[in-house]
Amino acid sequence: MNFQIRGGKKLSGIIQINTAKNSAVALICASLLNSGKTILKQMPRIEEVNRLIEVLSSIGFYVS
Repeated sequence: MNFQIRGGKKLSGIIQINTAKNSAVALICASLLNSGKTILKQMPRIEEVNRLIEVLSSIGFYVS
């Protein structure tokens, strides 16, 4: 499956989803597509999330 995304329009808003531990890594990766700030709340404290945060921090992303 291929996707072509054409931007140019500013998006903003809030969405509420039920996060499972398996979707946490995907949500973090998807947040990298945003040029602004993304806030992910109530993320599970699992090893995969911790490792991804370490990798992103090591290449210059700010994660708090």
